[in-house]
Amino acid sequence: MKFHILFNFFILFLLSTASHAQSWSVIDGDTIRHGERVIRFWGIDAPEINQRCLKDDGSEYKCGSDAKTALEVLIKDKPLICEYFNKDRYKRDIARCSVNGIDIGGLMISLGWAVDYERYSKGHYKIEQFQAQKKRLGIWEGEFELPREYRRHKI
Repeated sequence: MKFHILFNFFILFLLSTASHAQSWSVIDGDTIRHGERVIRFWGIDAPEINQRCLKDDGSEYKCGSDAKTALEVLIKDKPLICEYFNKDRYKRDIARCSVNGIDIGGLMISLGWAVDYERYSKGHYKIEQFQAQKKRLGIWEGEFELPREYRRHKI
């Protein structure tokens, strides 16, 4: 894990007013924006915004859009604290963010709207993923293509 902490600092929003919290915008289920700064959550991979998945009954739904909505609900009007690790090849900040001490990445996986991105997390969220899969939450309700596979074939 030696690549992780190039620098470590926190953004702390002491006021959780609606106007202040709205300065965060959600791009998709694992990426947010604050002004010019784009933050990709460390260790998770959510469906791409246009990605579709299948429910158990065979019906198709917009799982990428649903993952984005889930993240919007989790961080709306709440103070967000982020611990920054490094930048990715797209110059996005890689960070682990929390609200009220709860890791947002882990919560997205627990709710079934993201997967453990083991290539980077080294299995950090495997328990959360196992529980979501067992409970058939979010994308685990039916069939889906892993986001990284979807990107490889579609983007």
